[in-house]
Amino acid sequence: MWGELRRLGLIGSAATPDLHGLDLNDMNLAFSALHADREFDFVGGDEVTLDSGQFDDSEFFFLNVSPCQVLNIVHRGGSEAMGNSLYPELWKRALVRPIPKVKSPVSPSDFRPISLLCSGSKVMERIVFEQVVDYLETNYLLDDFQSAYRKGFSTQTALLRVLDSMREAVDKRMVTVMVLFDFSKAFDRVCHGRLLDKLRRLKFSKPVIQWFRAYLRGRKQAVRDSNGNTSSWCQLSCGVPQGSVLGPLLFSLYLSDFREVIGCCEYSYYADDLLIYLSGPPDRINESITQMNKEIDAIRSWAISNGLMLNDSKTRAMIVGSARHLNSIREIRAKNIMVGDNIVPLSESVKYLGVSITETLDWNEHVTHCVRKVNMTLYRLKVCKRFLPTSVRSTLVTSLINPLIDYACLAYSGLTREQNLKIQRAYNSCVRMVLDVRKMEHITPYYAKLK
Repeated sequence: MWGELRRLGLIGSAATPDLHGLDLNDMNLAFSALHADREFDFVGGDEVTLDSGQFDDSEFFFLNVSPCQVLNIVHRGGSEAMGNSLYPELWKRALVRPIPKVKSPVSPSDFRPISLLCSGSKVMERIVFEQVVDYLETNYLLDDFQSAYRKGFSTQTALLRVLDSMREAVDKRMVTVMVLFDFSKAFDRVCHGRLLDKLRRLKFSKPVIQWFRAYLRGRKQAVRDSNGNTSSWCQLSCGVPQGSVLGPLLFSLYLSDFREVIGCCEYSYYADDLLIYLSGPPDRINESITQMNKEIDAIRSWAISNGLMLNDSKTRAMIVGSARHLNSIREIRAKNIMVGDNIVPLSESVKYLGVSITETLDWNEHVTHCVRKVNMTLYRLKVCKRFLPTSVRSTLVTSLINPLIDYACLAYSGLTREQNLKIQRAYNSCVRMVLDVRKMEHITPYYAKLK
């Protein structure tokens, strides 16, 4: 069944994709080509190396060992390593699985590198992760406008905060200028020295900083293709390990001083997705844009000083307000929003955290997109539905289709009657597929059967 679902494109393939003739070593060099411009050695201490033997990317199997024994082994080894600021060299190696970003890739830039790390490393990382998060939350060191990798700070809460602020501005007869930034390979550009320096500013103890130093430095990676061929190993001089437990948290801490850069704008960032916005009267739109351009210059300077790179071509801007106010702004020809020397064209809609936001906060585009994806998924499921029992159909709809509609559903409130009807019809189609109900048959009685 899973093979058929993969063939239909409903779930991803488990196999490593074809590299289309690209050389493994060239691809690995492209993935590891970033280098930190500057390193800091403020923490002291020697680099830690362990003779870990040959790298083995297989899963760990414990034969005839109870879970309690395994936990005791991991706890003792992890406690000793953390107490001595050590991190096993074997766990610093990653196998990269290239995933195509386009249908017919022709260069390494057309692939997205996915790092596969040693399973054992994640056990120790989870222990450290819980302690670090507890320290940060206890001492209120995390930015309230920084979401991701935190309890209670999901994409939905980030969207709610931004959209509620914009709705409030519309109610006050104001318009909101918003700019969305895209960082190029942000996780791979983290400078280890600067990250350790920021941990010091957050009052992490010296042994903890030394452990993170051992964790970050001396990492290597290799690329493996679908035939099991592996490239040579490349040393990584910067970046946080993707696919790890600690990597996303460390990236968030790398951005911890961003709030010091922002002046009068509001902002929200989720991982490496950054949005800034500023509300004001429509007749003073040029003043708002002038202030916004100053904020953009400050953000660019901050990014450069931290080794991050803004992708100017993917920067998006939009003015949100009522249709009447937007028309008045078009008539006066507002100033350009600038990123460096580049003009950012105003969009009528943008996608932020997976939700399409329009300039009038109308949800027709987003609802239409969701319903289209639901119908496409249902069409593919119907191909094999006669081979599946009702329980399996219900499970597939719950896991593959419900998330398409439920995702961030609290954020796009205020749907029109027509938009609600589109969503209701999509749900009706799901019920018909699960229970094999004919198209013209009344659907309401069948909802009770699925509860």
